Amino acid sequence: MITIWYVVFSPNKYNYTSMQTVIGIGISILALLLLTVIRKKQKNIVDYTLMAVIGLFAALLWSHAWISIQLTPLSFVFQNLAHHFLFPTYVIYALLLLDGGHRMKRRWWWVGSFAVVFAVFSVLDMAVLSEYDEESLRLLYEEGTPIYQVFYKAGFVFDLIVLFWLLQRIKAYRNRIKDYYSSIESIQLNWVHNFTVILIVANAAVLFTFLLYNFDFLQGIETPFAIIFGITTAILFYFCYHGVRQYNLAEFQDLERAGSNTGENSDQVLPGITKVKYQTSSLKEEEMDVIYRRIQQCFSDEHIFLNPDLKVHHLAQKIGVTTHNISQTINSKAQKPFYDFVNAYRVNHLKELLADPDNQQFTVLGLGMDSGFSSKTSLNRIFKQHTGMSPGEYKKRQFVAS
Repeated sequence: MITIWYVVFSPNKYNYTSMQTVIGIGISILALLLLTVIRKKQKNIVDYTLMAVIGLFAALLWSHAWISIQLTPLSFVFQNLAHHFLFPTYVIYALLLLDGGHRMKRRWWWVGSFAVVFAVFSVLDMAVLSEYDEESLRLLYEEGTPIYQVFYKAGFVFDLIVLFWLLQRIKAYRNRIKDYYSSIESIQLNWVHNFTVILIVANAAVLFTFLLYNFDFLQGIETPFAIIFGITTAILFYFCYHGVRQYNLAEFQDLERAGSNTGENSDQVLPGITKVKYQTSSLKEEEMDVIYRRIQQCFSDEHIFLNPDLKVHHLAQKIGVTTHNISQTINSKAQKPFYDFVNAYRVNHLKELLADPDNQQFTVLGLGMDSGFSSKTSLNRIFKQHTGMSPGEYKKRQFVAS
């Protein structure tokens, strides 16, 4: 961060060296992440897409070093394309994570449409439509012609639209996994959500910075570019740290597909709207009643919820129906997803343990683990959602009241 401070605020004579330092740091970080991905034995499309994101990040950083040494039509086009293809490639990477990393889908291709259009225009402009000498190319780079200004600003707006759309997909995914898992902390992709938000803020900040430059509130193209590459290097730390931790969620998608032979389209899931979500299901009301009674028996009599890794397919195997039928039955009869249904039993079980005087010698966390919770964080969060107080507060009130 000290390096980024110098890049943005130091005198011009230091900017070149500081910028090269930032670029060197960023590319070094990317190289470490790339090495981690390359060393993975069984790669899939998620890994290769991540490698593409890494390559575009590095290309964006390196292109500035190239231009600072020699501004040519090739270096100019290279930098523009690296920027415009970076965002859609990251979005595809995130969509593959959400979808389980099995294959690319044609309906996602629209996110790269603007980059393709701009790529065609810029290549044609440099090779056929216009002739740029050194001075005119420098002017184009620093000021931009009206049509380039339209492309640049439209590109920022388009990227923001795509990123906001991705946030909605992440939200839908988070709601969908609640139908299949009782513990979702490790698979809800918080880092993808957070990184997408960071990109939205960064993209908006860069757009605002360039608008300030266009209206002469900032002097010199170096300041906007310094801000861009300072922000880029900073967010690389966050992206690279989490990028090596999680590549795909194939298990979730396999479970989802195992029970999806009823024609449900996972992309059309509308969380919380049970009637729309299962409108293509052939499961009858009488069948759901039978399944629900069996589910209640598993929870009330057999205490299946005490398994912290309980998933809907475990319950489906025990009862002998599909995961889809289990999910639909719980959503329809209990009016809540599998995740909330299971954790309601865990909370009630823990409340009984906390109210028992014989359990005073045990810690709240220990009793929580015995109730099926997988971590202290999830225990406190879920318990408070159901009761309005922490487990510790609940325990104290029980014994004060007695």
